[in-house]
Amino acid sequence: MGDFPAANRFHLPVLSVVSREFGTFGAGFSLLVVSRVMTAAGAGAWPNANEAVYVPFVIAAPYLVRTLWWYNGGTAAGNVDIGIYTAGGTLLANAGSTAMSGTQVVQAVSLGTPLLLAPGTYYLGLVSSSATAVFRGMSSATGTLQAWDTDVLRGAGVVQQASAGIPIPATMTPAKLTNWGTSTTNLLPIFGISSLASTLV
Repeated sequence: MGDFPAANRFHLPVLSVVSREFGTFGAGFSLLVVSRVMTAAGAGAWPNANEAVYVPFVIAAPYLVRTLWWYNGGTAAGNVDIGIYTAGGTLLANAGSTAMSGTQVVQAVSLGTPLLLAPGTYYLGLVSSSATAVFRGMSSATGTLQAWDTDVLRGAGVVQQASAGIPIPATMTPAKLTNWGTSTTNLLPIFGISSLASTLV
């Protein structure tokens, strides 16, 4: 059986923050586990204008990123940016300031130059210029888990940055997660990367 490569050495063409790759640095505590706690599909407004959320992920085999994407909810407002960072917080590629367009749809932006990710640890960041913009994501089935949701997301390595701005900053300045998985924003937004020229999820 030694001739069969390990499953975790391959990646699906489309990855999201609830794929097995996302979560705390390959420690086995992934956002795929978190999504089993936050079991209800939901939607919520961005907690604060220009605030960014960053989610760590681990690439085990070379992965060519062609597209960055997020899932719009019922209100499209302001501009959005999404970017990939090194583990040290340096921006590698981003979509650029993009007007949020369409409701209840995945919005995707193709990179002008595809980015080849070598095996290693990265962050994927998302920022919105509007606190009224609504994003689809995963939330708790009831409000009883909200306090725990924040702790679980923190445990998975999710961090935030106030006043990150649009476009997303060249260097991330991570801070303790406080505005996600709460009674105000009981949501883990769904966003991700794709090796496809156009993203279908």
